[in-house]
Amino acid sequence: MAGEEETLSAIPEMLKERIELVEGSIEEAPHPFIYRILMEEGTKHVIEEYIRRRSAIKARKASEEEMASFLQVKKVDKGLVKELARKFESGELTVVGVDAGVNCLNLEVAYVPLCCAVAALCTAFDVVDHIPKAMTGLEARHHNI
Repeated sequence: MAGEEETLSAIPEMLKERIELVEGSIEEAPHPFIYRILMEEGTKHVIEEYIRRRSAIKARKASEEEMASFLQVKKVDKGLVKELARKFESGELTVVGVDAGVNCLNLEVAYVPLCCAVAALCTAFDVVDHIPKAMTGLEARHHNI
């Protein structure tokens, strides 16, 4: 306290009064008018934000439903999926998977083709047979220097 009084003694009297006034108002409860405005306006803003977000969620849901209707999205037949998975796992069902694309080794002077497509015959989660299709031509790469 003695250090605080020494610090305040160097401040002009008019500023000391203002400091004491501010310190006193900070320690007191807010003025009822200010409190009422904070409660009313704060509550109003919270409700407005809630309504805005609820409207945005409804609009998004309506948009998703409209898009699903447009795309004619169907529900998945989970029973059929389970049956197909059971048949595939047991070996009753054989599936062919095809990956077609261009895979090349990019050198400074040319693209070296590695493979352009693969067909894999699978059953019971094993690859029974596969057929890679290699590209036959080379494409020269030109530089504009």
